[in-house]
Amino acid sequence: MLAAVILAGGTASATPKELPFTYPYQTLAKGELELEQYTDVSPVRATTADGQKAWVLPPAFQTEFEYGITNRLEIGLYIAFSPGVGGEYTNVPALGDTGIRQRLRYRFADQDVLPVDIAVYGEVSELSDNIELETKLILSKQLGDFHLMANLVGSRILAYQGPSAWEISPSAGVSYQVNPIFHPGIEYWNKTEFPDREEDGGRTFDQGPHHYAGPVMMFNFGKLWWSTGVYARMSDPHHTLDAGEGFGRVYARTIVGLSL
Repeated sequence: MLAAVILAGGTASATPKELPFTYPYQTLAKGELELEQYTDVSPVRATTADGQKAWVLPPAFQTEFEYGITNRLEIGLYIAFSPGVGGEYTNVPALGDTGIRQRLRYRFADQDVLPVDIAVYGEVSELSDNIELETKLILSKQLGDFHLMANLVGSRILAYQGPSAWEISPSAGVSYQVNPIFHPGIEYWNKTEFPDREEDGGRTFDQGPHHYAGPVMMFNFGKLWWSTGVYARMSDPHHTLDAGEGFGRVYARTIVGLSL
């Protein structure tokens, strides 16, 4: 079965993500459809029923359907779900969001026509506690077996309750093609929130800035690919998480993609 998937890779038009947080420049070909499943985990602190603090591992899931409208324009529809950990634990931060997202990604030219390959991305999200508008500039350059990528990302978060905010979340990294299947690399990402109005007590830990970096790897079998990264928090290295705070010292993301 696995051999059949690998052999099918020669004709697949998938757009694998060599870096889990950084979108690539490539888009699906017209009429192509791809399914991607994201899973994020990070150890954070929670409170038990008897008031004790404990480490927990809340997950966040996102299912994405991508479709090539043209050879340069792609649409994506997401379903995001952050279930928490349940049980006796309270005051557990949500690792991700719950709701739906819609986005478009457009690339301006064929690869290597411009000095740097450029694409743009726009997204609207209807989530459980806010509406989010996101824009992304995607930059990419292939240098032999090295692939350099960067995303410049800005978002407007319109909260249903409490202050709205601006957010920046750039990312960048490089991957290396050892062979057509195995692509190791390294990636950096950041998340910083700027609320319209600071709550009493000033800026909170969760508002950042948070800087993460770590090793990544991708296995590309053509129609099927798997990308994963494990990141260490480089900012506030001596901060010990309190119950209810997110952004643990380690953050992991894995993505499985399938061309349909």
